[in-house]
Amino acid sequence: MSFLPEGLSLVDKEREPIPVQITRADPSGPPFIVYVNPLSVGEFKDISKQLQRSSPKGFRPGSKAADKWEMEFAERYCKRVVVDWSGLTGPNFDDINAGSLTIGEGEAKQAFYAAGGQIEHSLEAAIYLHTNTWPETYGDKIFEALQKGAEDQEADEAARKND
Repeated sequence: MSFLPEGLSLVDKEREPIPVQITRADPSGPPFIVYVNPLSVGEFKDISKQLQRSSPKGFRPGSKAADKWEMEFAERYCKRVVVDWSGLTGPNFDDINAGSLTIGEGEAKQAFYAAGGQIEHSLEAAIYLHTNTWPETYGDKIFEALQKGAEDQEADEAARKND
């Protein structure tokens, strides 16, 4: 920006990711915690509007174009919001998974579960969870954390203006 003295520039404020506990299917196992990026009030409002629409204006819900838009939105959303996670064990995945797919059967699955193996964070896994879980078991918890984070940020900014 040109209003700053030479050598200075504006950068995004460093903000700690917000931990959101999603589930703990096995009391002796770890909880599944998703770490989300805090959003500004403007970003939160924009994402909120997009989440409330099942398809963009001009597309018939369920059409190929609407489905493509929804998948592209899920990718943008997950890239922007889901920073990392921990504790996505087999039982925790099974607890929230509402999709038609599941972790396969056999020795590999048994060994993964017995070892307390965890599914690592990836964009592909984040999109799967975003699109294959019930809102009340996954998405709503993240949305509420984002909303609270935006409200806290707005309150902090208002307090600074009043100082």
